[in-house]
Amino acid sequence: MRTRMIMLVAAAAFAGAAAAAPAIPAPPASRPGLAAVLCVKPVEPDLRIDPALKGLPAMRAHNARVRAYNDHVAATNIFLKCIADEATRELDSYYLMVTVAHEAEQNATLDRLEALRSELKLPPR
Repeated sequence: MRTRMIMLVAAAAFAGAAAAAPAIPAPPASRPGLAAVLCVKPVEPDLRIDPALKGLPAMRAHNARVRAYNDHVAATNIFLKCIADEATRELDSYYLMVTVAHEAEQNATLDRLEALRSELKLPPR
């Protein structure tokens, strides 16, 4: 009986869900968007070279800047992976929270339907 009731409630809920779906709410003012908490964005390197440098010193300065840029690319890749991992953890937590709340509401609603049914004192099927 409970399974049939769950199926009826689920069918009714999904029938109008697409039309009645609310707009995605704006994030709370305290957290206006994804703000990495555990990740540190790398500081951009200074890639300027003194235009007065000539010859070997200029070449060494240029090579040092290329190494600094490459190091920055590596650090940026680590940062991007970190924020992706953090976002995934947040989404997983949010999904769990919503799922638990949904199941609790569904169970409470079905329990109330069963209580109402028993008030009718219908004969068992």
